[in-house]
Order: sequence, then structure tokens, then C-alpha cells
Amino acid sequence: MAAPDRHQIEISLRSRISVKLFEHSLEVAAYAEHLAKVHGVDPDWIYAAGLYHDLGKTMDLDAMRRTAEEEAIIFDEDESNSPSLLHSAASAALFRKEHNPPEEFIRAVRGHTTGFAPFGKEEQILYIADFAEPTRPYEECASVRATAERNLRLAALEAVSFKIRFLILRNKTIHPKSIALYNHLLKLESPVVPAAKGG
Repeated sequence: MAAPDRHQIEISLRSRISVKLFEHSLEVAAYAEHLAKVHGVDPDWIYAAGLYHDLGKTMDLDAMRRTAEEEAIIFDEDESNSPSLLHSAASAALFRKEHNPPEEFIRAVRGHTTGFAPFGKEEQILYIADFAEPTRPYEECASVRATAERNLRLAALEAVSFKIRFLILRNKTIHPKSIALYNHLLKLESPVVPAAKGG
């Protein structure tokens, strides 16, 4: 399959999304491309996926639902009622409709918010890139970027762990797909957890 024309995609998206969202998308695309080259994933398609990953945010909730349904991108009831969750399905649908990329890159766009299990390299890269692109302000992002150079799965585990803690501390609900991703990656990596210090 021919590589997408990234320049034409950038020109098209620049007129469809806000300046702030466009700049974030460029950062995600560039960082995802870097990780793709390190870990043996097609850099052109992951760059395009990075550009598209938040395009659904330009829609209202009804348009997100309709767009996802038209392209057979499945979403659940929790996502259906939340723009912050549903935009990934709408973005994946737009990516499929406008460029017909390989399925693994559609899945990467679809999974960049909640994640899901199992989680292939393409999905891991875009998930990490969205979380840890260089302009993100969280101090945990530097750690995730360092880990991602050597181990994508462990970096994704660090990212989803932070997201879950972030939501718990704010008494926010956690989507079951994120819990499933955490459990899946934890089983694969079996990291050594430091023992709690005695009081």
C-alpha cells in the first residue's frame, strides 16, 4: 500500500482543527514516527495516524456517533455519552473513510484514549505518543519517553498506570478497556514493584 502524502494531510487538517489541536497533532505524529523507526513500524502510516488521532474532537456528540457507525467503528454505551472518549472512534472512522489505511493503524487511532487488550506495536506507539509527546507538562512523560526507547509495552504500562491513578485521585470513572489494558500489560511485563516502607 502506497505511503500517505503527509504534506497534503497536514494542509487539509490545518483548516479543520484549532491551532492548539493541530500543533498537538503534529507533536504526536512526529514522536510516533520516531518510535516507529526505533521499533520497526511503518513510519509514514503512524505519522498519518498521529495527525488524525484527535480529528473527531471537531464534532459534536451526535456527529461522532454517526461517523463511527458509518465506518463500522464499534463503541460502547460509556463512550457513546462522552465526547472525550468517543472522539477516538470518530477519528478512526474519518481516517478509514478518507485514507483507507492498514487496519492496524485504524486500531491505533481507535485505541489512543482508553486503550484495549491485546495491544499491538502500532497501538502502543500512538498511545504513548499521545500521552508523552514532548510538549506534555506531566513529569511522568519524561520517564515514559525514556522507557519507550527500549520497551514499548512497559512504556504503555507506565502511561496507563498514570492515567488510572490520575482518575482515581479525582474520583473519576475508569473505562473498563483501560483496566483491561493495565491487566494485560502487567501480565506481559511482570515488573518488580518496590516493597512498601514500614511505618
